[in-house]
Amino acid sequence: MKATTMTASKKAEKSSAKIDFAEKVSRALVLQDTIKRMKSELDEIKEFFHGHFEMNKTMEKVVTSEGVAILKKTTSYSVAPEKIEVLKSIFGQTYPVMVTEKTSFGVSAAMKKLLTDADYEHSTTIRDAVILKISPSVEFQGLNA
Repeated sequence: MKATTMTASKKAEKSSAKIDFAEKVSRALVLQDTIKRMKSELDEIKEFFHGHFEMNKTMEKVVTSEGVAILKKTTSYSVAPEKIEVLKSIFGQTYPVMVTEKTSFGVSAAMKKLLTDADYEHSTTIRDAVILKISPSVEFQGLNA
């Protein structure tokens, strides 16, 4: 809800006006139920397209005369806790540059580059240590967006 600004006299005028609270509550309940049903339907449609994109791995868009369904992916990197000691022995003094430590262990940009370097001597070990979490989502855009 957004903040509003008004004069004190306007506020007094508003507070003395008759308000049908039952009507407002009733309308809010109808809207709440409608939004819930619409969200459920939208989620079903998104799941449909997600399934379609899963079956057609190379496809990331479906273009229609009405608009576009777009597959979006977010990838997060983390380090498997049981692999920390191995990574410390591999990287030694550069370990803090390669792995960011928080409550969980993250992967730095430098280590992300090493993940794709097939010639790196410890590539298999570090690939086994890094956990990828890919979160897909489906987005829709109108043709005039």
